[in-house]
Amino acid sequence: MGRRKAAVLVAFLGFALTTSAITQDPRANQKAPIAPVLEITAHRDDEITGVLRSATLRVSFSSRMQDRSHAVLQVKLGDIMLGAEADLGEDTRTLDGHGHELSLDEHLALAELNTALEQHLDPYKRELAPHADLLHRVVSYWAEAPVGYEFKRRVITRTAPNIPPLQPDAVAATCTYGCESIPSCFLDDSCCESCGWPCGCNGNSLAHLQQGCSCAYYWLSYDYLGEYCYCSEVFVAGCDLDSACLGRCGSGCGGADGAGVYSYDCADHDRCGRGHGDCYSSSDVGCLDEFDEAADDYLLLSYNCGGCGCGPADCGDGTCDSVCENSSNCCQDCAQCCNNSDCGSCQYCDNGICRDYECCSNSDCGSCETCNTSTHRCQNVSCAGCNVCNNDHGCTNYACCSNSDCGSCQTCNTSTHTCQNVSCAGCNVCNNNHGCTNYECCGNGDCEPCEKCENHSCVNVNCPTDQVCDGDHGCVPDTECTLDSECGSCQTCNTSTHTCQNVSCGGCNVCNNNHGCTNYACCSNSDCGSCQTCNTSTHTCQNVSCGGCNVCNNNHGCTNYACCDNEDCGPCQMCNTSTHTCENVNCPTDQVCDGDHGCAPDTDCNLDSECGLCQTCNTSTHTCESVNCPVGQVCNNDHGCAPDGEQHPADEQPYCACATCGDNRIEMCEAIGYASAWKQGDHDDMAKAMLGLFIWQSGECYTWDDATSNWIAENCN
Repeated sequence: MGRRKAAVLVAFLGFALTTSAITQDPRANQKAPIAPVLEITAHRDDEITGVLRSATLRVSFSSRMQDRSHAVLQVKLGDIMLGAEADLGEDTRTLDGHGHELSLDEHLALAELNTALEQHLDPYKRELAPHADLLHRVVSYWAEAPVGYEFKRRVITRTAPNIPPLQPDAVAATCTYGCESIPSCFLDDSCCESCGWPCGCNGNSLAHLQQGCSCAYYWLSYDYLGEYCYCSEVFVAGCDLDSACLGRCGSGCGGADGAGVYSYDCADHDRCGRGHGDCYSSSDVGCLDEFDEAADDYLLLSYNCGGCGCGPADCGDGTCDSVCENSSNCCQDCAQCCNNSDCGSCQYCDNGICRDYECCSNSDCGSCETCNTSTHRCQNVSCAGCNVCNNDHGCTNYACCSNSDCGSCQTCNTSTHTCQNVSCAGCNVCNNNHGCTNYECCGNGDCEPCEKCENHSCVNVNCPTDQVCDGDHGCVPDTECTLDSECGSCQTCNTSTHTCQNVSCGGCNVCNNNHGCTNYACCSNSDCGSCQTCNTSTHTCQNVSCGGCNVCNNNHGCTNYACCDNEDCGPCQMCNTSTHTCENVNCPTDQVCDGDHGCAPDTDCNLDSECGLCQTCNTSTHTCESVNCPVGQVCNNDHGCAPDGEQHPADEQPYCACATCGDNRIEMCEAIGYASAWKQGDHDDMAKAMLGLFIWQSGECYTWDDATSNWIAENCN
């Protein structure tokens, strides 16, 4: 706002660090700060967020659109939260600092954020979205707050301007109304009149400087507590880099050659602050009311200067002013308009610039919005009842939303939103309240067997003394029974004789204790198919299951074939697969049975088992030969050799399941095989089974120990 004595402009991402001093800055002897870093974390059509990391502290911000008409801003300086809102419909702004007072470091951080945002957003050369505009304007205003200023909640509204007349020349006109003995006072007309200004003092006025960018002489009015109540003086204001742009709302000339808003209230505050203090000293507190009065100028006035030396022209007579006419680079700054009629059909004139209305017809708005032709703003379609937007700027016209929208004998179908006639069952009729009567009965069939329907109510059948209910809503002579329920659980009532008779069930069926019989699927095999049998426990038919090659014999059983293949016969027999009988192997005269259902040459042997225990069969010559054992081993009486000593039973037949047996080694298959045999009951020597497992886990090799009369593990080497 042109009242800071030293403008801090930060050098990072295109913005430079410079200092322009008007009076002595209390920070002059401080070391140059570390350049802050601005990081924009999100920049979308409806939201902008980011972080500024400065030498003093971290500042984060978030500005977003809540809806089409409301923007919300939050700025966090360390642990302090400041907030602001924009109501575009009501054209108000709300500032809420929650009563915080900022330190010098926090003020400096806000100033750095303001400079960085001006560089990033470039607000004076392009139109910002409402949430981005709120961020720039509010931070720019807060950055100018004096040290010690209490950030209270304030609602900023647009007021009518109070514009004093221009001073035509540089006549030194100053009026001071002293009040050293008065603790407080208000601006009045006496001082203004004494200075030749009869129209009243320039108090809080929402008004641009009349000449915009162009420098001119203006009456500037302010009070400064502590010296005098009021001062009104003529001073030059406007876009002038040499004079730090007095009258600009913001810090000095800003970072864009003085572009921005130039207004009376900002000029008043600049003159007060420059004459008596700055934002960074306690002396500026005397200008607090000028700072407060400038809030609406910061937040609501349009930008009326695009840069020093070239501002929008005056529309007083509808033509460009002399400055614009005589400047070769100012042609585009001449006013586009002086009133709305100078602009397009859907535009308005804003300070000499034609701007587009948000809408002029419904087609300019969303499908569920309409254009308010008075405010030229889009508004949400408001539909009554259960009606909803029809996506064509209007509402559906449902026939009904609830039963009350329909006739008394209709209901509302909430899926189709149509009225439908009430449908009543039986003899029920509409009750004229969107429903049906609930008659107890429409005929005797709706009542119990010994009741009848009278006047839509069930009443007991009233029989003469010599008759009883017949169970069909009538009466019969008083006999033993008329219903099964009057008989035993395994009886039924003969309705001809009215006597109870025992239930008669066929086959294996029995009474079900409810006047009837069970219905078993079968009682014997004959009740089932020829390849089924009857399960007499469940009385169900089950398929015959035949093993091997046996098949159903079509008489509820299976054939009993002697064999299905050779394995079902003796070693010297073969299975005749036609007759399923075992027949002896028929070998030629020079051959004999080979013990595997076939023939072999008639020799000494074909298998070791045909030789002695210490012999093996030579399968080439078919002769029995003695077992040839190496030194230290002897025949194991099973056609093989073993160490010359007693062997563990796991290492012998029939428990040895490994490729090598009787070799004084208990391998895993031998140890586990012998232990499994014990567990399955094939032998009962648990101690030897456990010892076998121990020897296997100890390295497999063992020997007999005469001292302990037992086997012990030994090194296999």
